[in-house]
Amino acid sequence: MSFAKFAAAAAALVVASPLAAEARELSRTVSYTDLDLRNDRDAQVLHARIVEAAKQVCTNNGVPGVAGAQLRRACLEETIDRAVAEAGIDSLARVHAERSDADATAKRSLVAIR
Repeated sequence: MSFAKFAAAAAALVVASPLAAEARELSRTVSYTDLDLRNDRDAQVLHARIVEAAKQVCTNNGVPGVAGAQLRRACLEETIDRAVAEAGIDSLARVHAERSDADATAKRSLVAIR
């Protein structure tokens, strides 16, 4: 699909939490009409918007402590992964893969330090 057709077909993404409380799905619309997703800088901006939207919809569902933090972290990862996959934008997928790899490396480093 050409960029022009893609831009006309989809002007926004919906970021939805799979772990929303009481079986109601929370969502946020993420607009990217102002971005040129043929370049990585704008793909990074879109990725940041998706992350922020995910932070708004993912909660700990009232679960306290570490368990609640783990629940929220799992929701964030799944929500961001799903939004990026559903977008089907190559530059966004590249940015997400790079960030995911960097996060995984950081997590391994923290485990090694402990």
